[in-house]
Amino acid sequence: MSIISVVNVAKVFTSASGVDATALSVTGNSLASTYQWAFQWGPGLVAGIGNGVLLGYLMYRSELVPRRMAMVGLIGGPLLILSHVLILCGAFKNGEGPSGLMTLPEAAWELSLGIYAAWKGFRLESPIAKAAMATAN
Repeated sequence: MSIISVVNVAKVFTSASGVDATALSVTGNSLASTYQWAFQWGPGLVAGIGNGVLLGYLMYRSELVPRRMAMVGLIGGPLLILSHVLILCGAFKNGEGPSGLMTLPEAAWELSLGIYAAWKGFRLESPIAKAAMATAN
């Protein structure tokens, strides 16, 4: 939404003058900063917490996928969060070597989960699947 607003402000800015131009410039800069701030906080943190830690924990506890595979998510999520925090603190930039290396376990977890679920499906030996089959019979 911020970037759409910046585009609209830029369109109006071309025909504005004086005080209106100054106000639109400040508004545009504010919206652009909001967009950059949201981008910094959004993808790295949400993927690490949601896909890595939460989904990894749920898959580990439910045993719907092999436990070793779920451990990759439980390791990859905190690494991605740590990488994100280090980027925010200025230790390195997003996309540089350390950032890419710390992202690999999370990427491997997400890729392996998708391939495993599509190819083999969830494990029928898991406690959740056994309970569901017992109630269905």
